[in-house]
Amino acid sequence: MKKLLLVLCALMMFVFAANAVFADADYLETSVPSSSREADIPAYFLLPEGATDSVVVLIHGHHGNHNEWGGYDVVANGLAENGILVAELDFAGCGASTEDYHLNAMSYMCKDVLDVINYAKGTYGVSKVGVMGYSMGGRIVCQMLIEDMIAFDSVAFVAPAVSLTDMIIMFGGQENYDMMKAAIKDSDEMYPFPGAFGEQLLSNEFFTDLEKYGEDMAQMAAEKYSGHSLTIYSTDDYIVNPAVSQMAADAFGSTVITVSNLGHSYNFYGEDPTTVNALNTALITFLTTDLAAAE
Repeated sequence: MKKLLLVLCALMMFVFAANAVFADADYLETSVPSSSREADIPAYFLLPEGATDSVVVLIHGHHGNHNEWGGYDVVANGLAENGILVAELDFAGCGASTEDYHLNAMSYMCKDVLDVINYAKGTYGVSKVGVMGYSMGGRIVCQMLIEDMIAFDSVAFVAPAVSLTDMIIMFGGQENYDMMKAAIKDSDEMYPFPGAFGEQLLSNEFFTDLEKYGEDMAQMAAEKYSGHSLTIYSTDDYIVNPAVSQMAADAFGSTVITVSNLGHSYNFYGEDPTTVNALNTALITFLTTDLAAAE
């Protein structure tokens, strides 16, 4: 079946030109009530023309926003052009969210994704659910699978952050990670986050959620998923170790696409138009083909 998907993907590559595919679709900005707290989740829907039975949720990475600052737009438009409803959302403290960033914890984010999916099902009548998780978004997908929150019909990963070891490295190593955990044990505080993310209000729950699953997270999630998957990663990724992405791909039995010289930016912030188009096209083609084949 995977070989068939690859053949179909190769054929469909001709459908998408080198330039962006802009859908003739309606764009709706709305809010979805949270089922886990008294809050509204900023949600965004790209509505294809005519009826559709499928939705794809594009999940942003750590400290990103609903469309990764425009980086998801080509993928969203390509999916809508092919008759798929696209859903995006801002997590607590991100994008248009008015909530404090200390509510940006995995348990809340997983529930927010589910709330948006349920809203799409109730409002637009979709039944098939595909998902693309970038970086921390990939971790959210895995946690939702492990905890039996939803049975996805199609899954795509871009550099899934499924390793706790990687997360600890992001915080400057074990010593710094432990120091931050100890400092906020009794109260939330603002801490400088290594890298380009700036200062963030972290919480006890943030760390508790990260530690909920270990290095076998991808394997645990894969055991709960029987569909097809696509995993994309760059061989010079400095945030999510390429070996971690490959580990996740192996666990899921994914079709794998590797690129180089994109770091952790990928098609969302990449500057090479050939690579950018190839990655966007791969995501559009895989999700469109896989959902069409899903029962």
